[in-house]
Amino acid sequence: MRPPRERWCLRCGSGRGVGPVGDGARSAGRGSSERAARALRGGGAAVFALLGGIVVWGFAMLWLVLATGLTVRAIRAGLPFAPTWWSFIFPVGACVTATGALAARAGSEVFVWMAVVFYGLLVIAWVVVAGHSLRHAARHVWRRPVGGHAHRGTVEPEGR
Repeated sequence: MRPPRERWCLRCGSGRGVGPVGDGARSAGRGSSERAARALRGGGAAVFALLGGIVVWGFAMLWLVLATGLTVRAIRAGLPFAPTWWSFIFPVGACVTATGALAARAGSEVFVWMAVVFYGLLVIAWVVVAGHSLRHAARHVWRRPVGGHAHRGTVEPEGR
């Protein structure tokens, strides 16, 4: 039994919140720390910005896990393709940039490999969604209107 259509829409959009959180981690890990360090002329600001970026990145990972769980559950229940599937791309892309920025700032191999994994997931997501979009478009571009709607004449009100 399928859930109502409104519930599918909520599940498709559940991952969109990861994007801004991941972008915040990227900003904290890269640009903000440089400006703060110059403004305060101390190494403590860079460390504080890096730790803040890691904390925000951790929240983004938690959100990503929860959104992925909801999405996998919906796919197993028969989630139909819709253009809203493109909303899965932005959060993964934000996680790639955030993880890459933290890898560059921290110099951590763990973050480098996680960025590579997220990039691989981003490519897979692009291929899957683009493939479904092309197949969906191919099925619907050549379809003729049902019931001859294109040839329907004007309708006069009764009683004239």
